[in-house]
Amino acid sequence: MKAEAQPSSKPESRRPLYRLGFVRIFCLCGFLVAVASAGAAPKLSADNALGFFTNAASAMFKQQNLRDNQGNLITVTNIPVWPLTNNNFYTPAVHRLLQVAANIFECTTTNLYPCIYRPRFISDGTNISICDYELVNGPDNDPTSVSFLTLPLDLNDSAARATIGTNATSANFYGIPWVIGARKGFPNLNQIAMQSVSQMTRRLMVYRPLFRSGWLDYHGKQMFVIGVSNSVAVEVWNSYNATYPRPLFIQADCKMTVQLANDVGFAPAPFTFNLGGGFGGWTNLPAGALTNTGLQPPTTPPSRQPNVQSFVVPLQTNLIVFPDSVQIGNTMIAANDSTALWNAIPWDNLIDPHWVLNITNNLRCIVMDGGLGGRVVDYVQLSRMDSQRNLTQETLQTDRLDVWNENTNASSYWSTSANPMSQGVLKQILISVGSMATSSSDWADNGLPSGTKAVSIAAFYNFMYSSTVASNTMLAPFTPTSKIYQLTKWQANDPLVHYLSDDLTYLDGITNVLVPLSSLSTMATVVSSMYRLNERFSPWGGFGPKTLWDKNNLYDPHLFDTTIKDPLVMVSDNWNFPSNQPLSFSWLGHVHRGTPWQTLYLKSRNILDTDLSAWKSWTGTVNPFIATNLAPINDWRLLSCLNSLISTNDLRQLLSVNNPDTNAWLGIMDGFTVLTNDASLAQLYPVILASNSPQAGFIVSQITQKRAMEPAGYYQNVGDILAVPELTDASPWLETNSWFQVNAGGVSDEDLEKIPSQLLPLLRADSIGSVAFGNGQLLVQFTGDDNYSYVLEMSSNLVDWIDLSTNIPVNGAFDLSVGTATGAGQRYYRSILWP
Repeated sequence: MKAEAQPSSKPESRRPLYRLGFVRIFCLCGFLVAVASAGAAPKLSADNALGFFTNAASAMFKQQNLRDNQGNLITVTNIPVWPLTNNNFYTPAVHRLLQVAANIFECTTTNLYPCIYRPRFISDGTNISICDYELVNGPDNDPTSVSFLTLPLDLNDSAARATIGTNATSANFYGIPWVIGARKGFPNLNQIAMQSVSQMTRRLMVYRPLFRSGWLDYHGKQMFVIGVSNSVAVEVWNSYNATYPRPLFIQADCKMTVQLANDVGFAPAPFTFNLGGGFGGWTNLPAGALTNTGLQPPTTPPSRQPNVQSFVVPLQTNLIVFPDSVQIGNTMIAANDSTALWNAIPWDNLIDPHWVLNITNNLRCIVMDGGLGGRVVDYVQLSRMDSQRNLTQETLQTDRLDVWNENTNASSYWSTSANPMSQGVLKQILISVGSMATSSSDWADNGLPSGTKAVSIAAFYNFMYSSTVASNTMLAPFTPTSKIYQLTKWQANDPLVHYLSDDLTYLDGITNVLVPLSSLSTMATVVSSMYRLNERFSPWGGFGPKTLWDKNNLYDPHLFDTTIKDPLVMVSDNWNFPSNQPLSFSWLGHVHRGTPWQTLYLKSRNILDTDLSAWKSWTGTVNPFIATNLAPINDWRLLSCLNSLISTNDLRQLLSVNNPDTNAWLGIMDGFTVLTNDASLAQLYPVILASNSPQAGFIVSQITQKRAMEPAGYYQNVGDILAVPELTDASPWLETNSWFQVNAGGVSDEDLEKIPSQLLPLLRADSIGSVAFGNGQLLVQFTGDDNYSYVLEMSSNLVDWIDLSTNIPVNGAFDLSVGTATGAGQRYYRSILWP
């Protein structure tokens, strides 16, 4: 039930400002009323990079309320990362908060290079967590110590885990990134490609007696030959329109683990290969060698690709994992035609094995500026760059004799259905004796040149059906051969977002393709998609294959979607990050938020309301819970948190976000600078907001209406007001119907967020109360600002108030046990800000 807050016996300035709800028989009132008080000191200081990063991230973690499986709050000093299967909470949502903290600090500096923070780890013997961060490089131009560049360890390796003790351990681990502040002008990891090539061949030997008596005398054995090779390539891109002016050292290295197994007894331990690094995975570039990208923001469809010289591929390697081999027991033997090998294969093994291939890549890429002794400007250590292939199923799916479909009563010559031999073997025999028609190209792809097809069929037919033959054994001339390659790509959409494998994952599927090859086909190389814009690159208006102008007419409905990308940011140069700024809310909306092509979000539209699937694809995040935690509207309350950390305003001078007085709202906005379009929508003009204007009155009425629609009838946080579209997306001063085109009607993200960037610093949240019962006791908790004291008061009639205690919030809240929960009658509580 509800109750109107009654007049207080305290001074007028401390009266209740709005209605609050009852909890059972208790009315819990939260009031935050300003009194004379000096301006508070900011809780954050830009004097120390690591301190700022840690404190800002800690506050944002608490505000976002991210928790582990046991319900414990995830903090900067407790991010569980092991066991990987059920206790790794280093998610894209967690990394984003750390990235925002680093990005905000970058805006306060003038140094050339970004600041870098590395996690440290602690173990309790079972679980491993990040316990804090250390500064790799601060706001200076000092070189990066080589002590930070040790080869990353793998958390799947028990020996690596054993290096972590009960004290903070400094180490690099695949999958747990460094945090590097977003700064323009540096080359970044852009793409990783892996190509896995498999070839399976079934050679069939048939035995018959010299004098044919019946089919029961026939026997067969198959030599199932399999070969696997893998290629890996890494690409770095200078996405800016300035040639990089200093030397660069770029190194990429990969730890590849490969396991080939089947269902007939072959399951050896995985094979591990170390690729790149000092064995060819590094590149030295002199100053000016990495050219500018050459892309310009388009007003018409883009007609050219970036300069090839703006890309560099430091790692390109091909590895023969298994040369053409035959399974003998639990080992693989190089395939050959020797009698000894055929004798090692038992007769009547005519059931095709079911083969699977699993590949895991742990990859590191270092980009180091060669000036001033060597400074890291980009660093990734990625895990989960995986490929799982069911080679048998792939072969069935890509078999070009697909008229013999395994889903029908017939089957292809790769069918594994068996009784007593596989149906694939039976088809192989039928083709070899000419009972099943196939084309000459099928023969060319599967065993023999087309010119010998007729002769081969005649010879094998004679062997199978003649009453006598010269030899007991003969190889079937038709030899099914399946060659398939899988090309998997991990690509950055926004070059600044590439530190986790999710950041590089394209859920639309374009980056994971299976291609069957004939014996004469030319296979694409692993770098065939490099040295050009990748498929996932999609700033405002696109550029990549999924643009409106693509030759294949692939239309992306989110080309001009302000819920997932900033308007008019069409290339990396279009970012307008602040620099050398004192801490202030006015520029927080210009800070990169850690998802592609997007700054901290002050607008009202919610992508989760319209297309969760598109948002998951945009972020590369399959898990809907994590995707929801990444959503832009989470910034509304994040901005409230950040504003409270950096504000130096006296709370007495701030307007309650729940103030019902229309005139108070009009007064606080009077004199704001707002933007309006001209008639042609080609230019924006600044206008001074007048409190008596119809537009101002309309905005205030919408603030009031939206507040009434909130779950409790009030805004819990200052940022909740951003749900009012008239402050941004539906500003009465702007014509926004022209957004959905390349030039966005000339309206940038900063233009859209002009009003809230001025309004939010002038608002304060109210002290919100809650109650909990435990062991017969009533616990009352109120939110508040850590810089102020609050008096907790009680009343039985909402007229006469008794002071209970004076409290200083810790981490934004204070609480008090106020006696038994029964038999006390109706009571009301409120918090009062005290000087």
